[in-house]
Amino acid sequence: MSKYCMQCGKEIENNDVHCPFCGASQESSFGVSPDTPAPDAEPQKGSSFIVPVVAVIALILVVLIVFMNLTIFNNGFKAPIDNVVEALNSGDADYLEDALPDFIVEDDRFDHDELESELKKLSELSDLEISYKVKEKEELSGGKLDRLEDSIKEEFDESVDVENGYEIKMDLDIKVKDSSSKSENVSVEVYEIDGDWCLISIDDFLSDLD
Repeated sequence: MSKYCMQCGKEIENNDVHCPFCGASQESSFGVSPDTPAPDAEPQKGSSFIVPVVAVIALILVVLIVFMNLTIFNNGFKAPIDNVVEALNSGDADYLEDALPDFIVEDDRFDHDELESELKKLSELSDLEISYKVKEKEELSGGKLDRLEDSIKEEFDESVDVENGYEIKMDLDIKVKDSSSKSENVSVEVYEIDGDWCLISIDDFLSDLD
């Protein structure tokens, strides 16, 4: 079996003590002549597996981020609508307050107790069950958002940042327990004011309960 020079790498005879080409000694530090050198080391099995796994994990993270943006952050506009529906179903005015901006709730003209009393009467008399389904969402123009800021400043003496707004078209299902039910096409406007989504008016909801 042939062997190779430890110094220059050329093929030499098995019994050569010195390389006939470069003259280097073929004795190892342990006094043993080396056999044919091993071929280039193969990469560790685990290393070739690491890259695909990392790529898959990165892809999963991207998909999750996109999903969260589509389902959570972009659906933030539904929070005030959910709160109004819950207020009408339960008769609890606290939900309604959560749907409105602070400058309306804190205004002297806002009467929490009277509102809750009316909500409870409505709930007790009709035993309502209200649900909705969003059909369309249309972004409001920057000019309309600016005009709303001016109106809030004039009406409530409050400087706010109206960042976004949508007109929401939805089907509002109104069921009265053990009685009739109806479905109405309703449009409401929701606004992101100082980072929070809210309603400025709930008249569109209440008018359909008459």
